[in-house]
Amino acid sequence: MAQNEAKPFLACTLASAAASHCQVLGYHREKTCQSDQDEVSQIERRVFWSLYVFDKNMPLLLGRSSSFQDIEIDVQFPPLSTDKGHKPWDEWFYLAIRLAKAQGQIYNRLYSPAGLRTEVKERRRHIESIEQSLGEWRTELEQVRYTADW
Repeated sequence: MAQNEAKPFLACTLASAAASHCQVLGYHREKTCQSDQDEVSQIERRVFWSLYVFDKNMPLLLGRSSSFQDIEIDVQFPPLSTDKGHKPWDEWFYLAIRLAKAQGQIYNRLYSPAGLRTEVKERRRHIESIEQSLGEWRTELEQVRYTADW
Protein backbone atom coordinates (compact mmCIF):
# COMPACT_ATOMS: atom_id res chain seq x y z
CA MET A 1 0.00 0.00 0.00
CA ALA A 2 2.81 2.42 0.88
CA GLN A 3 4.49 1.76 -2.46
CA ASN A 4 1.24 2.25 -4.37
CA GLU A 5 0.65 5.52 -2.53
CA ALA A 6 4.12 6.76 -3.55
CA LYS A 7 5.53 6.64 -0.04
CA PRO A 8 8.91 5.01 -0.72
CA PHE A 9 10.43 5.68 2.71
CA LEU A 10 7.43 4.12 4.46
CA ALA A 11 7.56 1.17 2.05
CA CYS A 12 11.26 0.75 2.82
CA THR A 13 10.63 0.90 6.57
CA LEU A 14 7.87 -1.70 6.37
CA ALA A 15 9.96 -3.95 4.12
CA SER A 16 12.87 -3.64 6.54
CA ALA A 17 10.62 -4.65 9.43
CA ALA A 18 9.33 -7.62 7.41
CA ALA A 19 12.92 -8.58 6.51
CA SER A 20 13.94 -8.50 10.17
CA HIS A 21 10.93 -10.66 11.04
CA CYS A 22 11.86 -13.19 8.33
CA GLN A 23 15.40 -13.34 9.64
CA VAL A 24 14.24 -13.82 13.24
CA LEU A 25 12.00 -16.67 12.04
CA GLY A 26 14.95 -18.12 10.11
CA TYR A 27 13.30 -18.07 6.69
CA HIS A 28 16.65 -17.18 5.13
CA ARG A 29 18.14 -20.50 6.29
CA GLU A 30 17.48 -23.80 4.53
CA LYS A 31 17.67 -25.70 7.81
CA THR A 32 14.60 -23.86 9.10
CA CYS A 33 12.56 -24.53 5.98
CA GLN A 34 13.56 -28.20 5.88
CA SER A 35 12.25 -28.73 9.39
CA ASP A 36 8.74 -27.58 8.44
CA GLN A 37 6.07 -29.40 6.47
CA ASP A 38 6.56 -29.24 2.70
CA GLU A 39 3.62 -26.89 2.06
CA VAL A 40 4.67 -24.55 4.89
CA SER A 41 8.30 -24.53 3.76
CA GLN A 42 7.23 -23.55 0.23
CA ILE A 43 5.27 -20.61 1.64
CA GLU A 44 8.23 -19.58 3.81
CA ARG A 45 10.54 -19.67 0.82
CA ARG A 46 8.15 -17.67 -1.35
CA VAL A 47 7.62 -15.06 1.38
CA PHE A 48 11.34 -14.75 1.98
CA TRP A 49 12.33 -14.44 -1.67
CA SER A 50 9.48 -11.98 -2.40
CA LEU A 51 10.74 -9.71 0.38
CA TYR A 52 14.29 -10.21 -0.83
CA VAL A 53 13.38 -8.98 -4.32
CA PHE A 54 11.61 -5.91 -2.94
CA ASP A 55 14.36 -5.18 -0.42
CA LYS A 56 17.21 -5.40 -2.96
CA ASN A 57 15.43 -2.93 -5.25
CA MET A 58 15.13 -0.25 -2.56
CA PRO A 59 18.85 0.58 -2.16
CA LEU A 60 19.01 1.72 -5.75
CA LEU A 61 15.98 3.95 -5.28
CA LEU A 62 16.75 5.37 -1.84
CA GLY A 63 20.50 4.98 -1.45
CA ARG A 64 20.25 2.65 1.54
CA SER A 65 21.83 -0.69 2.27
CA SER A 66 19.72 -3.82 1.90
CA SER A 67 18.40 -5.58 5.00
CA PHE A 68 19.51 -8.93 3.55
CA GLN A 69 23.16 -9.86 3.26
CA ASP A 70 23.71 -12.55 0.63
CA ILE A 71 26.45 -14.25 2.65
CA GLU A 72 23.85 -15.12 5.33
CA ILE A 73 21.29 -16.67 2.94
CA ASP A 74 21.25 -20.34 2.05
CA VAL A 75 17.54 -21.03 1.58
CA GLN A 76 16.60 -22.62 -1.74
CA PHE A 77 14.20 -21.09 -4.23
CA PRO A 78 10.62 -22.36 -4.09
CA PRO A 79 10.18 -25.40 -6.35
CA LEU A 80 9.08 -24.90 -9.95
CA SER A 81 5.45 -25.70 -10.57
CA THR A 82 4.65 -28.65 -12.79
CA ASP A 83 1.52 -26.84 -14.00
CA LYS A 84 2.09 -25.43 -17.53
CA GLY A 85 0.25 -22.26 -16.60
CA HIS A 86 2.23 -21.58 -13.43
CA LYS A 87 5.70 -22.72 -14.49
CA PRO A 88 6.55 -19.56 -16.51
CA TRP A 89 5.60 -17.43 -13.51
CA ASP A 90 7.93 -19.48 -11.31
CA GLU A 91 10.71 -19.15 -13.87
CA TRP A 92 10.12 -15.41 -13.96
CA PHE A 93 10.25 -15.35 -10.14
CA TYR A 94 13.66 -17.07 -10.23
CA LEU A 95 14.84 -14.44 -12.69
CA ALA A 96 13.45 -11.66 -10.47
CA ILE A 97 15.51 -13.06 -7.58
CA ARG A 98 18.64 -13.11 -9.73
CA LEU A 99 17.96 -9.55 -10.89
CA ALA A 100 17.55 -8.49 -7.27
CA LYS A 101 20.93 -10.04 -6.45
CA ALA A 102 22.47 -8.01 -9.27
CA GLN A 103 20.76 -4.86 -7.99
CA GLY A 104 22.26 -5.54 -4.57
CA GLN A 105 25.70 -5.89 -6.14
CA ILE A 106 25.25 -2.63 -8.03
CA TYR A 107 24.55 -0.78 -4.82
CA ASN A 108 27.18 -2.57 -2.71
CA ARG A 109 30.00 -2.43 -5.25
CA LEU A 110 29.31 0.89 -6.95
CA TYR A 111 27.07 3.27 -5.01
CA SER A 112 27.52 2.42 -1.33
CA PRO A 113 30.00 4.55 0.63
CA ALA A 114 32.50 1.65 0.45
CA GLY A 115 31.87 1.19 -3.27
CA LEU A 116 32.44 4.88 -3.96
CA ARG A 117 35.86 4.66 -2.25
CA THR A 118 36.94 1.77 -4.49
CA GLU A 119 39.62 2.50 -7.06
CA VAL A 120 38.45 3.20 -10.60
CA LYS A 121 39.99 0.02 -12.05
CA GLU A 122 38.27 -2.14 -9.45
CA ARG A 123 34.94 -0.39 -10.00
CA ARG A 124 35.34 -0.98 -13.74
CA ARG A 125 35.87 -4.71 -13.09
CA HIS A 126 32.71 -4.75 -10.97
CA ILE A 127 30.77 -3.00 -13.73
CA GLU A 128 31.97 -5.50 -16.34
CA SER A 129 31.11 -8.44 -14.09
CA ILE A 130 27.62 -7.11 -13.39
CA GLU A 131 27.15 -6.27 -17.06
CA GLN A 132 28.01 -9.85 -18.02
CA SER A 133 25.64 -11.35 -15.46
CA LEU A 134 22.82 -9.02 -16.59
CA GLY A 135 23.44 -10.04 -20.20
CA GLU A 136 23.12 -13.69 -19.21
CA TRP A 137 20.01 -12.82 -17.20
CA ARG A 138 18.40 -11.19 -20.23
CA THR A 139 19.16 -14.20 -22.42
CA GLU A 140 17.49 -16.46 -19.87
CA LEU A 141 14.50 -14.11 -19.62
CA GLU A 142 14.01 -14.32 -23.38
CA GLN A 143 13.99 -18.13 -23.11
CA VAL A 144 11.04 -18.23 -20.70
CA ARG A 145 8.16 -19.65 -22.72
CA TYR A 146 4.73 -18.35 -21.94
CA THR A 147 1.86 -20.32 -23.42
CA ALA A 148 -1.47 -18.93 -24.50
CA ASP A 149 -3.36 -22.10 -23.53
CA TRP A 150 -3.64 -21.35 -19.82
